[in-house]
Amino acid sequence: ADLLVQECALQRGSRDPRTATHCSPEDAGEVAAQAGVKELLLVHYPDTMARDPEAALARVRKYFAGPARLARDGEVIAL
Repeated sequence: ADLLVQECALQRGSRDPRTATHCSPEDAGEVAAQAGVKELLLVHYPDTMARDPEAALARVRKYFAGPARLARDGEVIAL
């Protein structure tokens, strides 16, 4: 796939993996890498990530080497 749109609502280790319905930046990076996508777009993220997007993206880049960014409210993406 060219683009993975992935929610990113949790901090790593803040959930029980058996019942998790959200992921962390690290989880999102792992999913993107395993799926072999070209680009990762994070959505549904907490205010802490919005205030410091580079810190969140650094956590993604531990697992995913491709382009990654946080979506903006109201953003439209042409496919």
